[in-house]
Amino acid sequence: MDIINRLEEIQMQLRGLSGICSVMADAILEGPNIPDKGCGNGLWLIASVLDKHQKNMEEVIDVLHQQNREGAA
Repeated sequence: MDIINRLEEIQMQLRGLSGICSVMADAILEGPNIPDKGCGNGLWLIASVLDKHQKNMEEVIDVLHQQNREGAA
């Protein structure tokens, strides 16, 4: 179970980082005094990659929980 707990911690960190990148990207893309929006677009890309990895990790954690339940039965 220790590895599942660690994976869940990492998943939560990925979710948090994705959210932070999204907020920063919005601020840059919607900011009136920022002439170059490339950084905001890059942050959106990073946020989407983090979100994808977080969702993949969620699936792995679900499989591990299922295997633990089957092994305990």
